[in-house]
Amino acid sequence: MSFMQKISGKDGPPIYSPDMCLTMLIEGATLGVPEVDALAYQRLRTNVNRMIHQMAIGLPPEEKVALVKAVIQEFDTYRADTEAALRDALTGWRGLVAKLFSKLMTSLGIDAHNPDLFSLTQRIRHLSTSAELEAWDEKLTSFLDPRSGIAPADDAPARLRMADTSTANDNVAGLNGGGLALARLAELIGNADRGFVVIFRLGCLGLISERFGEEAMQDAVMAVSSYLTHSLHHDDSIYHWSDASLLAILGRRANEHILNAELKRIVALNRDININISGRVVMLRIPIEFETVPISAMRSADDVRKLSLEDTSAR
Repeated sequence: MSFMQKISGKDGPPIYSPDMCLTMLIEGATLGVPEVDALAYQRLRTNVNRMIHQMAIGLPPEEKVALVKAVIQEFDTYRADTEAALRDALTGWRGLVAKLFSKLMTSLGIDAHNPDLFSLTQRIRHLSTSAELEAWDEKLTSFLDPRSGIAPADDAPARLRMADTSTANDNVAGLNGGGLALARLAELIGNADRGFVVIFRLGCLGLISERFGEEAMQDAVMAVSSYLTHSLHHDDSIYHWSDASLLAILGRRANEHILNAELKRIVALNRDININISGRVVMLRIPIEFETVPISAMRSADDVRKLSLEDTSAR
């Protein structure tokens, strides 16, 4: 009501000028605009308030019409600015969801270069309607379980994430279990020994199990564990961390940069391994990712669970 201009009649109730009604209408419309982008909203309020003050002092009709057109232009500019801000925000969120989805699928042992997975990931960036979301969800369900479209209760990805807390070597990798690794690590931390912990994550195991059977997946894990055992130093120790990952405790490295260079070379050469699947010799090509942490940076053996690759190994 700050721009109200009362004109009091001598014999009747107060009446209000058309200019006052127009300024109130513009001010109300401005207050009803949602604040989507803070900077654009502040600019709109400032510019419109300035025009309202100009209109309140009384202007010739032609100037008043020009001022109303300027107000309309301010609202149109704000609309364009907010639409651009919403598009940018939506694009950013879609990109983030696509990135997290890709990491999640990779953590389940699915090859990041799988064409079906690539298609699902790219479609996230263009989903907008509820119908599109529903169709995408159906394709995702079908992708995770092509046989029925419903994930079984004992699905491979869930099993691949289960931690091996045993100390025996009766797992598919033929290595001592993760429980023995934690005990050894606790001893090293207690003695303030130097060295590194490495978690190797094996990709594609879920797909291998699905397409070639459980035995083929076990052969793949055993081949990779054997390869890593022979590639590392003789006094390094390697353990079965989960059905999709292996844990190694390494020493005798000058620094983490040298260790990373060594591990990158080992991982690259892993693709030359051949194994027998369904009666034929095939090149293994198991994608391997690794994460390293100095033992000196760990307060307890349980800190190994905080590694970024933990989502696929020790939960």
